Amino acid sequence: MKILSKFSMKNEGNSKSGTNSKRDMLDYIAKNRWVIPLVFIMVYFITYSIVFPKVFLSSYNISSLLLEFSIPAIIVIGMALQLINGEIDLSVGFNVMFTNILAGTLIVLGVPMGWTIIIVLVVACVLGFIVGTLVSRIGVNSFIATLGMGLIYYGLTQFVYTSSYNISRNGIDIRHLPETFTKLSKGEFLGLQLPVYYAAVLLILFSILMAKSRYFKKYYYIGMNVEASRLSGISVKNMKTITFVLSSLFASVAGILIAARMGASAATYGTGWELKVITACVIGGVSMKGGRGTMGGAVLGMLFAICLTNALRIAYAPSNLYKIIEGSVLLGAVILDAQMSKRKVVG
Repeated sequence: MKILSKFSMKNEGNSKSGTNSKRDMLDYIAKNRWVIPLVFIMVYFITYSIVFPKVFLSSYNISSLLLEFSIPAIIVIGMALQLINGEIDLSVGFNVMFTNILAGTLIVLGVPMGWTIIIVLVVACVLGFIVGTLVSRIGVNSFIATLGMGLIYYGLTQFVYTSSYNISRNGIDIRHLPETFTKLSKGEFLGLQLPVYYAAVLLILFSILMAKSRYFKKYYYIGMNVEASRLSGISVKNMKTITFVLSSLFASVAGILIAARMGASAATYGTGWELKVITACVIGGVSMKGGRGTMGGAVLGMLFAICLTNALRIAYAPSNLYKIIEGSVLLGAVILDAQMSKRKVVG
């Protein structure tokens, strides 16, 4: 009997130890969800390096992958800030659509490139400020406010595009933008195109700000508890408005860069980018409930999304499969976010 009792106690201890280990592991993942996309990216790189070494490891594929990642990654900065802040911005894809058309039109009309960039960025900031004011001061739900602004962007895009489609100046039109403008994206340094460096600088800067800056850390408090943040003296309304301005600003930067990269303006650029960016943020551990996540995690989520597309392309997967997989990944990320958010951890 004593032997059986000791055996039972030992098994019970092992069972508890195993349960605790599993709980600790889940708590770690909940706190550091950036580990998930990082592991998948590492598996992808190792697997494709072995299976498709000539294609995957080519300098062309690596540089193309980083270039494809760079422009949406700039939008990720604003979206991650929005989600941490407890809001969402569904207008970023339409913003890209509008600003790339506006930039191309101004260039064709003879506006100097420097002034074109300034005008586009200012217009985007003003529209972002309007949405931010609707949300923070009037109380409009950010989902509805940004969806409405997205429709406004779409209408403005169609108006500007149809008005400028047949405009040509010195052989330049919005389908054939001048080299002086396209160098913004097509210029190279050390084998990589310039948007890769723009994105790297912005991502590093905002990763540091979100981790170290006392001002940007307040967004975590707002995302966790708006009322407590207000009572503690945080200017919630102003800070929320600023996030919409920044989100609009980064989307407009992406709009300018995509027009320069493609050498033309088109009313299709930016279509569906809002879902891609939201998916990237959630995969990287930015909670849709607010107050949790890191800029680095959001960046890894975006890199994972681009790697997934690159993997499908190299494997010659049917194009129809892309959207199915993207939708499945989005649903999986949201389900994971809902489950991990239930765990009482901070991160």
